[in-house]
Amino acid sequence: MTEPAGAGVPRRTITVQGNGVVSAEPDRVVLRFGIRAFDPAYEAVMEKLNRRVETLRQDLDAVGVERTRLKTTNFNVHTKSKWEEDQGEEVFLGYVAEHDLRLTLPIDQELLNRAFARVAASAGEPTVSISFDVADRAELRRRVLRAAVEDACRSAEIMADAADVDLGEIIRIEYRVLEVQVTSRSLAFDMEAAPSVPAPDIIPSALRAEDRVNVVWEIRSDL
Repeated sequence: MTEPAGAGVPRRTITVQGNGVVSAEPDRVVLRFGIRAFDPAYEAVMEKLNRRVETLRQDLDAVGVERTRLKTTNFNVHTKSKWEEDQGEEVFLGYVAEHDLRLTLPIDQELLNRAFARVAASAGEPTVSISFDVADRAELRRRVLRAAVEDACRSAEIMADAADVDLGEIIRIEYRVLEVQVTSRSLAFDMEAAPSVPAPDIIPSALRAEDRVNVVWEIRSDL
């Protein structure tokens, strides 16, 4: 690859992609709740859904979790119908309302035990999934970017040595501002199907975070 070097002299360059992958011990548990309601009447389905959400908020508040920590991540209302052969058309059945909520807590087994016991018996009948996260995302991002640049440097040195050329100065570092990808396994529970489910004994594995950068070096010209 060549780039203008001034005075009409092309500058030889090499571009190397660096991949940064680091691990981090999670310090937060993320609970995602899904609440669903159905009714032929719109007003009735909204009343059912809101009542179930409020019940969940009250249940969590009762075990020491402030209700304001339960945040909405998705809300949706759509119609439900089915095909009737004898009528030759879709027949309207009613409305389905869905409310998804997220709750982030420190990893505290005693608190999770209390929350699960309460939610399992909740009249809100939520589905629940569990995943893990880290509180200091900024520090995790710094670690990932440093690892990505270091990986690019190592790869560039190997490639330059194999090609019998010398690396010059870094011309630029190309990076798209994206959210660092953090991978965590998720556990799902259906409280309505298994109301007596105990709280899981959580020993989370390390999270995997990754990102990438492109680094462009000048290739030194022969003297």
